[in-house]
Amino acid sequence: TSTDPDNRRKGLTLLVVEDGMDGFTRGRELEKMGCKVQDTAEPSFVDVRVPAANVLGDVDEAFGYLGHNLAQERLTVAVGSVAQA
Repeated sequence: TSTDPDNRRKGLTLLVVEDGMDGFTRGRELEKMGCKVQDTAEPSFVDVRVPAANVLGDVDEAFGYLGHNLAQERLTVAVGSVAQA
């Protein structure tokens, strides 16, 4: 989530939003071509209040966390795509 709208790089925080939290709804399931063992749906967040215990890592550090393993994730997706071809 955006915790500092004025700072796009440092203003992001990772949160765990659990099913059943007020303001969170799970919309329709989406049809997919692959990976059908995992369902995918449209989430909706309206004034969701997330407790401090559900913050992953440090506040305002999500950008760094997400970028840290990006190269490894790209390689994993590429290898999986070649294997399925």
